[in-house]
Amino acid sequence: MSRPDRMPGRGELDAALAILGTKSALALLLAARCGCQRFGDLVAHAGVSEMIGAARLKGFVDAGLMARRAYRSPQCTRYEYVLTDLGRRSLPILGELVRFGAAIGPTDSTDAAES
Repeated sequence: MSRPDRMPGRGELDAALAILGTKSALALLLAARCGCQRFGDLVAHAGVSEMIGAARLKGFVDAGLMARRAYRSPQCTRYEYVLTDLGRRSLPILGELVRFGAAIGPTDSTDAAES
C-alpha cells in the first residue's frame, strides 16, 4: 500500500480542505450560494460569529474563491463578498454535500465550537 502522502490527489485534497474543511466555511459558502453578499448577511445566514466569518471570508478572498468589493453605505464604505469563477466551481461540491446530508438524515451533533 502506498503512503498517504504519496497517494494521487492527496495534496490537492489537502489544499481544498484547508479552505473548505470547516462547518463555518461550508455554511458561508451556502449563504453565498443563496445570494448573500454583505458581511452581516453572510454571517447571519451562516450562523457564525463575526470573528469566525471574517477569518473564513479573508481565506476565501486570499484563495481566490471570493472577491471583496467596496460599496458605499450612508455612514461609510463597506464591503461585500462575491463568488469568483473559482468560487462558483466549488458550488457543485457543496450541492453534493447537501444531498449527502439529506440522505443520511439529521444528526445529534450540534458542535458549534468547531466553526
